[in-house]
Amino acid sequence: ITRADGTTVRLVGHEARVTSVAFSADGSRVVTASADHDARIWDVATGALRHVLRGHFAIVSDARFSPDGRWVVTAGPMTAGLWDATNGGLVYLMRGHEGKLLSVAFSPDGREIATGGQDGTVRLYACTICGGIDELVALADTRLAATGRVPTADERQRYGL
Repeated sequence: ITRADGTTVRLVGHEARVTSVAFSADGSRVVTASADHDARIWDVATGALRHVLRGHFAIVSDARFSPDGRWVVTAGPMTAGLWDATNGGLVYLMRGHEGKLLSVAFSPDGREIATGGQDGTVRLYACTICGGIDELVALADTRLAATGRVPTADERQRYGL
């Protein structure tokens, strides 16, 4: 990475060719994808490796941050991965393409993920956990209601229900 002042920061670690590079919206991090089966999140200021995103079994063609920087989506050989950008943990895999994924993107509001595949299709996935706290609470309420379970008085007090 070459900074505005002309100094450079090297990102060293992939064991095969890099297939894509993307900045977080605030410019503090970079995510790289590689033929080495991994994506990596780097600190722009120092070049330090923050997280290795391991979970794909072959080339990772693309990787992108969500608009708010909380998530990373990757295009693996048959699945797209959603990762927590703060700890590098895999949240879930999205399936559907019949062939290698080539590209991924978040919608501008971060609530949808688009994937493009070698099979000639584009798929859209709702990212129900990618919203703000109010949306997450509503999602939790909906899922709890679907179970038919009623929180106890202690749980209501503890969780402010």
